[in-house]
Amino acid sequence: MRFRGIQLVGLCCAAAIATACSDSTGSNGDTTTFEGVIAGDSASGQLSGYVSLTVAAASLSVSSPAVFDITGTSATAATVNVTGTLKIEGDGSISLTGSYDTSTHALSVSGGGYSFAGTFSNGAISGTFTAPGGGGGSFSTSSTSSGGTVYSFCGSAVPTGGQDGGATFNLVINTGAGTAKGYAASNDGVTSLNGTATSSNWSISFVTVKQGEPGTASGTFTSSSLTGTYSIPGQSESGTVNGTICQ
Repeated sequence: MRFRGIQLVGLCCAAAIATACSDSTGSNGDTTTFEGVIAGDSASGQLSGYVSLTVAAASLSVSSPAVFDITGTSATAATVNVTGTLKIEGDGSISLTGSYDTSTHALSVSGGGYSFAGTFSNGAISGTFTAPGGGGGSFSTSSTSSGGTVYSFCGSAVPTGGQDGGATFNLVINTGAGTAKGYAASNDGVTSLNGTATSSNWSISFVTVKQGEPGTASGTFTSSSLTGTYSIPGQSESGTVNGTICQ
């Protein structure tokens, strides 16, 4: 499969986690924030959007998820409420409600026909979602409280020299965790993008869905834009990457 037709669709996921003590996510008093991306589709086509989530009374640790009571010492399991807002590009805002299980570290929210199910592990929440009328995909988030900044970039990958291919993309970079993550979705299915990041550089790898060809992309970024190049040697495809902060 060429990179053609792949769309990387975006989600910025903010989860506020109320705690009674500080933890290794650096949870700013009583909240922990996550941002991330989704990739998928619906009955009306590819999806892109923004979501914010607020989870009450749970403590999340990057190295090992933990739950604390008011003293910050006992591991007391509980199911707590989650509220949030989902904003799909080209559509209005949708209210989300659900729960987070502090024992299993599972999160579930829904609203407007959308349902998200994820699990917290190692400073991140990831999982799957379903869309109204059919379809769905995957999502992955990263904590913004890891000592750095999280950026969500949207843009396009354009092949050079008249080659076939190209893509639209969304990539979340966490400078504190040193990660760069996203998803690519096409008619062939969904493929994940995984890599690393510093304060100004990013690098990812991926595998095309249908042909299973490995590819890479890398470049630089600022607080407002991202640039770079990509290459899929097995498909003789390469090009440029340009993006801006997702709106």
